[in-house]
Amino acid sequence: MTLSECFLNEKIDLFAALPIGEVPVRLPRLLDGAPWASSVVFAAIPYYTAGNTDANLARFARVRDYHAFAQSLTDRLTACLPGSRAVGFADHSPFDEIEGACRAGLGVRGDNGLLITEKYGSYVFLYALVTDLAVGALLAEGIPQGTGEVKSCTHCGACRSVCPGSCIGLDRATCASAISQKKGSLTAAEADILRRAPYAWGCDACQDVCPYTKAAIAAGTIETEIPYFRNRVLGRVTPAAIEAMTEEEYKSYAFGWRKKDVLIRNLTIREGKS
Repeated sequence: MTLSECFLNEKIDLFAALPIGEVPVRLPRLLDGAPWASSVVFAAIPYYTAGNTDANLARFARVRDYHAFAQSLTDRLTACLPGSRAVGFADHSPFDEIEGACRAGLGVRGDNGLLITEKYGSYVFLYALVTDLAVGALLAEGIPQGTGEVKSCTHCGACRSVCPGSCIGLDRATCASAISQKKGSLTAAEADILRRAPYAWGCDACQDVCPYTKAAIAAGTIETEIPYFRNRVLGRVTPAAIEAMTEEEYKSYAFGWRKKDVLIRNLTIREGKS
């Protein structure tokens, strides 16, 4: 099975390679263990699930934590490259993931700072597989080569008009998603932003109004086919439901990197309580 076939077998169909010298590196220390690195395969992993219209969590928090999926994905992809060396990264990455994915040709850079794809809108997680293979060898594995060109969205202004924290293009400190993940007490201004946001954890406001998202929904392409993200999808949660979760279950979702009291704080604020 070629590497391309391995990706497709995982229900991942947006991927392309770049020579590692063409990828902007942010945290070079994460590559200290890979002096052999020659190329990077960027992939966009779709996670959008329909339904749960009453959910009070952003879509990335309704599905199981993609970090665990990425770790197991690396094992499966590496098995498709016998005799080669590879290591995978997701979120905690040595690269500027958005820039790299744009250069790979997976989508365009949105004004909201996200990668926007034609097929899935911005409802994708980004993944990078570093290999010791040259791009030419990856072509033989069915992996296309990225264009190196970075394109932008249409700058329609839809995301800017609905952002609860008015942070599009500005300081992420007022981003509702970032605020929802802060530990400790929130300021009055932060609590107000959280109340204006659509969810108690994360914020999909800019993604939902994006014309690319609407086009992907209309085309019927936006939903993920990856079983990992289609099973155990959460709907509306309550403080009592969060308290009742085992630690193992709680930590299997994206909000699990914070203690339960952070999500419970958010739910309480949105219920109008102090």
